[in-house]
Amino acid sequence: MISHRLPTLLLLLLLFFCQSCVGTEVEVARVPSPDGTLEAVIVERDDGGLTSYRYDLRIVQRGEKAHDGISVGSLYGATRNDNAYGVNAKWEGSNTVAFEYLKTKRANLVRPHLELSGRQVTTIFRSGVLDPSARGNMAMYVRPK
Repeated sequence: MISHRLPTLLLLLLLFFCQSCVGTEVEVARVPSPDGTLEAVIVERDDGGLTSYRYDLRIVQRGEKAHDGISVGSLYGATRNDNAYGVNAKWEGSNTVAFEYLKTKRANLVRPHLELSGRQVTTIFRSGVLDPSARGNMAMYVRPK
């Protein structure tokens, strides 16, 4: 009698455990350029399990969806201070955007220069930038000293 229920039970268990493996994506920041025509967008991805957050960094035209823009790079495990994951976007003039963070496990800048809407845009990754106002909870990732 139990044998005909076994495949259903296994399928339910598989679905339950796979839910924790499925990642989620959330747009966490959108910073307009000084003239308001472009936006730097930060998309946070949680791949589940015990992995760190990944940040996909994009440049879009104002109001455009993040995934329709141009990917300039990604950061894995970036922090803004000892208690908060994340990255900040900061426009330095109308054609240069800096993505700032304290430290990261991995940085991948794939488009340091791009053309969008007929204008040249430079993207910079800047490590070592402390953001004391950033809030977050990294307690579950902190190892005892």
